[in-house]
Amino acid sequence: MNTRHRLSHSFLSFKALFDRGIHFMYRRCIAPRSDTEDEKRHEFILNTILCGIIPLLIILDTFIAHAALEQRNAYQGVPFPIFSFIVILFVYLLILSRNTYHRLASFILIGLYFISTTYGAIHWGIELPLVAISYVVIIVISSILISTRFGFFVTSTITLTIIAICELQLHQIVHPSLQWKYASISIHDPIQLSVIFFLITIISWLSNREMERSLIRARASEHLLVEERNLLEIKVEERTKELKEVQHDKVAQLYRVAEFGRISAGVFHDLMNSLQVVVSNISQVEAGPEHLPEVRLQLAKTVAASKRMGRYIDTVRKQIRNDDTLAAEFSVEKEITDAMDMLQFHARKANVSLHFIKKHSLILHGNPLKFYQAILNLLANAIDACDDNDKQGQIDIILQSHIQNTHAVVIIRDNGCGIPVDVLDHIFDQFFTTKGAHKGIGLGLSQTKEIIEKEFKGTITVTSEEYRGTTFTITLPIIHDTIQLSAGAAIPALTTT
Repeated sequence: MNTRHRLSHSFLSFKALFDRGIHFMYRRCIAPRSDTEDEKRHEFILNTILCGIIPLLIILDTFIAHAALEQRNAYQGVPFPIFSFIVILFVYLLILSRNTYHRLASFILIGLYFISTTYGAIHWGIELPLVAISYVVIIVISSILISTRFGFFVTSTITLTIIAICELQLHQIVHPSLQWKYASISIHDPIQLSVIFFLITIISWLSNREMERSLIRARASEHLLVEERNLLEIKVEERTKELKEVQHDKVAQLYRVAEFGRISAGVFHDLMNSLQVVVSNISQVEAGPEHLPEVRLQLAKTVAASKRMGRYIDTVRKQIRNDDTLAAEFSVEKEITDAMDMLQFHARKANVSLHFIKKHSLILHGNPLKFYQAILNLLANAIDACDDNDKQGQIDIILQSHIQNTHAVVIIRDNGCGIPVDVLDHIFDQFFTTKGAHKGIGLGLSQTKEIIEKEFKGTITVTSEEYRGTTFTITLPIIHDTIQLSAGAAIPALTTT
C-alpha cells in the first residue's frame, strides 16, 4: 500500500509539474498580447505554428547533420549550415511575434517558406512531392495568417513560379538533381513528410478552432442582442405605460378644471347669495343693536350663511385640486353632499331637483377626493340628461348597505332622456359622448368607472330606458369595523330643489 501510495503521489506531482510547465510555455511563447480580437487570433495562430514547427525543424536538422556526417561527399540533401540558419530564423520569428510584430513575422515566415520551397523545386525539380505539399502549406498559411485576398496573391505567385521553373528545366537552363527518383527509400523521407503532415494538421486544427470560437462568440453576441432587445422592449413598454398614466392624469386634471369652469357660474352665484345674506344681516345688526332678540336672530343667520360659504369654498377647492393623498376613512354622506352643493345652481337652472335618501351612514376606506369626483361626474351627467327633457327633472341619490352590510351601495337615478340601446355598451369608453361639444368631451364616465374599479375595487352598472331615465348603481366593499347603520327606516336626508 505504501508503494502504491508513493507511486500515486509521484504521478500526481509529475502531472502538476507538467501542467505548470505547459502553462508556463503557453504564457511565454503562445498567449497573444494584441489588443483587438482579430489581431489576437492571428497572433495566436502564428505563435502556435512557430512553436509546432521549431521542434520539428530542430529534429530534422539533427537528422540532416547525422546524414551529412555519415555520407560526407555523397550527401545530396540540404546543407546543414543552411538548414540550421533556417531554424535560427524561425526562432527569431517567434521572438519577433512575441514583441508585437506578429504581422511582420507572418510575412517573413511566408516569404522564408516560399524561398525554401522554391530552392527545393529548382534543386530537385518541381515534381518532388515535398515541393507540392510545401506550396500547399504556404497557400493555407497565407490565407489564415494574412487574408483570403493575400492567399489568392500567393497562389498566383506560386503558379507563375512553377511555370517558370518548368520552362527553365525544359530548356535545360537549370539542371535539377533527380537522383532521388532512383535512390532507395531511407528513414529521412518519412520524417520529412511527417513534418509537413504535422504542420498541415496544426494549421487545420487552428483554422477549425478559430472558426468554432468565432461561431461561439457570434452565438453569444446574438444571445446578448436578443436579451438587449427584450430588455429594450420591456423598458419601452414600461416607459410608454408611464407616459400614458401621466397623460391620463393630466387629461383628468384638465377635465376637472373644465367641468369646474362649466359649473362655476352657479357656484359663484350661490356664494354671492350667501355673501349678500351676511352683509345684510350685519348691516341690520349695526343699525338696530337695541333689539337684542332680533340681533341674535340676525347673527344666527349670518353664522349659517358664513358656514355655507365656507362649505362652498371647500367644495370649489376639492374640485380644482389634484390630490393624491393616501387612502383614509371618510364619510360617504359628506362626499355626496359636497358634490350636490357643487351642482345646486346647475340643477336649479336645468329645473332639476336633487333628492338625497340616506338609509345608512357609511364609512369607506379610500381616497375621498376620487370618490367625490366619481359622484360629481354621475350627477353632472344626470342633470344634463334631465335638462334635455321638457318635464320636471328629478334625481334620486340613494345610500344604503347591502349583502349583509359588507358593501356600500350608491344609486343615482334620474328621469331624463335615457340612453339609446345601441350606445349603452360604449358609454364608459374614453372620449365617447352623446352630448354636444359644450356639455362634455366623453371623459367623465370613463374616469368614474376607473375610480370605482381600480381605487375602490368595486363595480358600477347602468340600466336605462330611452325617454324614461337612467339608473347607475355603484357597489363598494366596506370594512365591518367602520360601518355605521342609522336607526329607523329610510328617511330623506337632504332634498334640494
